[in-house]
Amino acid sequence: MSIRVIPEDVTRALAALSARALKHSQYTLTVHAPSPLSWEKVVENPGPCGNPPERSPLPAGREVYLWLEGPGTTEVRLGLLWGLAVPLGFVPWQRYPEPGPTQQVFHFWGPWRVLEDQLVAAGRGEAAWPGLCAAAQCEIGTWEGPNAQTRLVQAHIHRLGHACGPIDGVVGPITVQALAAAGLGKLSLEEALVQLKERVAPPPPRALRRGRLELDVPATVHASGGVRAVRTPHGFMLTIAGDGRLIVDVGI
Repeated sequence: MSIRVIPEDVTRALAALSARALKHSQYTLTVHAPSPLSWEKVVENPGPCGNPPERSPLPAGREVYLWLEGPGTTEVRLGLLWGLAVPLGFVPWQRYPEPGPTQQVFHFWGPWRVLEDQLVAAGRGEAAWPGLCAAAQCEIGTWEGPNAQTRLVQAHIHRLGHACGPIDGVVGPITVQALAAAGLGKLSLEEALVQLKERVAPPPPRALRRGRLELDVPATVHASGGVRAVRTPHGFMLTIAGDGRLIVDVGI
């Protein structure tokens, strides 16, 4: 019998969240992170979001339930929880920090978050959510639908920055073009998947890195995770301690 555990990057993010929460001694962080579930189990109990298994992060171990116990109203504690969790890469299921039946639900997509950006940029936003769920499940071997290998190839190609269309398991013209753009057009899917996994493997830990972002137009920068940004007269100074996100909003 195999024992499934949550992905390593989710575990690291939860540890970082717990460390941040310790600074607020008045509050106690409660965390429930279900281990990946079979599709049958998700059908029996889909969780507070009620998603079917093929559109659920539960079989990927990427749905967690977080809450802060302590003083203040629910609204105050929910706002503080968002302030602690969102910069680390946790994505609330709710659009706004308003009390509700799914207020404790967060998802952590880690390296797969780029799929949403790629598909939305390509005008295929409706394919982002099922693509995220399929890719994350295929990665750890809990996908019980068809064409797991092809879906994983498509997902990894997206991670390399090549538009590959929906994560649908169909090798259509867009997937063929993306494979060619990645230099994998002449390989079988099995061979392509081996090379893709090597290319997207996380690099070995490196020392703290710094860099500059120089702009000659008005802009605001939002940094999260292991990335920090400080405004300078000519742009921003970046400090990179690990994985994170940098969003640049450019004005006119």
